[in-house]
Amino acid sequence: MHLSNFITLISLPLALAFHLRVAIPSSQQLLHPNTLPASTHATLTTLSNTYSSPLRSDNTFDFRNVTSGSYLLDVHCHTHAFAPLRVDVREIVPDGGGLEGQEVQVWGTFRGNEWTNTGEVVQAQKENGIWAFDVKVQSGKDYFIERTGCEPY
Repeated sequence: MHLSNFITLISLPLALAFHLRVAIPSSQQLLHPNTLPASTHATLTTLSNTYSSPLRSDNTFDFRNVTSGSYLLDVHCHTHAFAPLRVDVREIVPDGGGLEGQEVQVWGTFRGNEWTNTGEVVQAQKENGIWAFDVKVQSGKDYFIERTGCEPY
């Protein structure tokens, strides 16, 4: 009796955890994602939780043990700007009670929009227990502006 309760308690967090993989595909704004600086990282944020992941060598971010909820995905990079995404992660529970499966929905979002205002759908696919989707580069960042009309010494 005690052994079955122990096994149930151990397996419960594993059943409720999600594994998300966010990829940076090659695009016109960023032909070679592997040239991004090593300081590039992504965060999944909600009111009560924050998950952070560094950029991996295969141009992905891995978020393990993500709990159900609605998150804002931000990619932090000092050379490029990325589009923020809304990521909804939830367990699908049938009327009978037991766990049926998982669902991840991803949408584009904009700063200042109401949270209920979802943008363009981003396809998320589950493969080998990992939910995967892409994040898009919006543009490169320019910190310095070249002055015109100034003569060099």
